[in-house]
Amino acid sequence: MNPMTCKKLVLSSAAALCFALTACGGGSSPETTTAITPPTGGGGANASALSSGTDYGIIYSGSANQPPAGPNPGIDNRTPISAQFDSAGNMTGYTASVSEAPTIGSASVGELATDGIMSIGRWTNGALAGAFYSVLPVFDANHGLHYAVTKPTLISALPTTGTVTYQMAAATKPTYLDGHAAPGTLTGSAAVNFATKTVGLDLIFTFSDVTYTLTTAGGVATPGTSIVALATGTKAFGSGFSFGGLLTGGTCGTGCSVNIRIVFGGAAGERLGVVVQGGTLPMILHGAAMFNKP
Repeated sequence: MNPMTCKKLVLSSAAALCFALTACGGGSSPETTTAITPPTGGGGANASALSSGTDYGIIYSGSANQPPAGPNPGIDNRTPISAQFDSAGNMTGYTASVSEAPTIGSASVGELATDGIMSIGRWTNGALAGAFYSVLPVFDANHGLHYAVTKPTLISALPTTGTVTYQMAAATKPTYLDGHAAPGTLTGSAAVNFATKTVGLDLIFTFSDVTYTLTTAGGVATPGTSIVALATGTKAFGSGFSFGGLLTGGTCGTGCSVNIRIVFGGAAGERLGVVVQGGTLPMILHGAAMFNKP
């Protein structure tokens, strides 16, 4: 199924989860924050805010207040899109198609991090406006649409050899599909094997009730064996899916299904955005992170 043309899916049962994870979204290195400029107080101007315009790309993962059987954004990627930002750096809307042109509505942006190349955040605590297929999502504080938006790097501009460890610069607070617990914390690291065009991840999702670990095959130590790989095309987007084994902990035991989307930003892949959806119904987790190339 082409993620750029398919429609949003509805999670209707545990059996539907695996299908939904493969379709569209509706469908321990030290951390650093040196490249991140947080929004200034009072909604003031942010010198690191992205500018509204065209030729952006977005990856997202999230769920709304509707029950697990109801419509949810899920996980997906879109490019090219037009995106709108306010002076503080908050993404206030984007347009991918007539059917997918949401605006922030009464929601707000949580965990905003922006550095002039990439921006991540979580639309939360309000109702979206604009258009988002059949139902506009409504979020409370325990839900949200986690996203990373950037002008994607051209695949031809990425290195063709070598392995580089990227350091996490910022992350959203991960949330559950059923919203039973407050948003948690996301930490970890990533590495890229540019020869194989694959990305290794070691991520930890910590909630008040349980901790989940996501480790791709080989992890950060050996990213060349990871299932997370760049797609064919001109822009540096990629994905990875597993029916089990990568996401462990909590209700996952020794492994749950997980879906991952990635995008590189900057002239030569200086930023890496990652969004994740994984777990078992109704405790599906969502989150987003931005990584810096040293």
